[in-house]
Amino acid sequence: MANQYFWAINSMESYPTYAGQTDCVFSVQWVCSATDGVNNVATFGSVDIPYIPADQYVTYADLTLSEVMTWVNDQLGADGITAAQTTCDEQLLAMTNPVEQSLPLPWN
Repeated sequence: MANQYFWAINSMESYPTYAGQTDCVFSVQWVCSATDGVNNVATFGSVDIPYIPADQYVTYADLTLSEVMTWVNDQLGADGITAAQTTCDEQLLAMTNPVEQSLPLPWN
């Protein structure tokens, strides 16, 4: 089974007022989790959200997960998305093919 990835938003930070707008989001904290069907892992990060006056402003209460994920995807770009998923892949591989182990003490 190929690894499956799931993206979510953990939190957002906003300015109370900025450029005449209220509750203007400037940072989004995201998580990319993955599963191989047995093991689950995750990596976390954040992106800065630039305020672009030409864009239509959406009030904080009206933001949707889809819209905020679009912001995250735009800021990460294809390379950033791939990097997060690769980090998850490496974590899953390490779980199924460990290179280190912690054994119990032989005298216990």
